[in-house]
Amino acid sequence: ADQPVRVVATFSILGDMTREVGGERVEVTTLAGANEDVHVYQPRPSDSRTLKQAVLVIENGLDLKGWMDRLVAASGYKGVRVTANDGIQRIRLSEEEEHHDHKHDHKHDHQHHDHAEHAGHDHGDYDPHAWQGLQQAQVYVRNIRDGLIQVDPEGAAYYEARAAAYADSMEQSHQRMLARFNASVQT
Repeated sequence: ADQPVRVVATFSILGDMTREVGGERVEVTTLAGANEDVHVYQPRPSDSRTLKQAVLVIENGLDLKGWMDRLVAASGYKGVRVTANDGIQRIRLSEEEEHHDHKHDHKHDHQHHDHAEHAGHDHGDYDPHAWQGLQQAQVYVRNIRDGLIQVDPEGAAYYEARAAAYADSMEQSHQRMLARFNASVQT
């Protein structure tokens, strides 16, 4: 492509994944950066302009960011939107996590959820952080690849090759960790 495909990712992890798949054919802007919490992110007026210039938006899904629909509506964005976790195996949150009121004082550490980091948000019924599992992250890679192909069909072979290599490296890492875990359980 003469001009890179302009992509907006809602937060830095999706931005990094999109750069891995898109390589030199994409220009990726992330809304919530590496040091920002997507759960409490407040869109800026410049985010609306950024969306208008993009042809593809990559978002997580599963109630991770409640502000994105409002931002898309306010910006007038009409391009393609990809929900990166479409097709994952959803993990239901425990009753405690699902119904916990994040607005009260967090004096107790909870084993499965860092409340201090995510205070003031609600995940809904399912854990939206699926990219933390490498096999689930491979679903993200496929969805990002498909979104890029949709907006840049000339780059299909390029995106397919990069996505396959990226997913393969994730699977190899997953298998190494699984082998190490299984070895430690047997001893």
